[in-house]
Amino acid sequence: MSVHHLGDDVVAGWPPAKAGPLKLAFHLPFVHGPATLHIDVMGTQAEHNEVFVNGERIGHLRKNPSNEEFAQTDLKIPAECLRQGSNRLVVMGGIIDDQPGEPDDFLVSNIHLHAAN
Repeated sequence: MSVHHLGDDVVAGWPPAKAGPLKLAFHLPFVHGPATLHIDVMGTQAEHNEVFVNGERIGHLRKNPSNEEFAQTDLKIPAECLRQGSNRLVVMGGIIDDQPGEPDDFLVSNIHLHAAN
């Protein structure tokens, strides 16, 4: 299971930080309809840690300021945001609400996509 650290700080026990957005490519052999994106998050403090699929904003990560356990975020992806073949997921870290100019430092893990119910 890959764990990605977005932000700019050194946090004990976390992998090295990656400044800028997390960009992941994924392939879909076909699109049947809407999907759900599952992401586990830890340490999220900003309101606007946003998630995009193929350039379309699909939502934001839930706040989970705990640095000790992951919390689940599930985001619905409309079928029209998905493409048969190559797709791109982007997670953009926001700015901490009460600390202007300070990017949020957080972990994302266990990223997977499944058909919406």
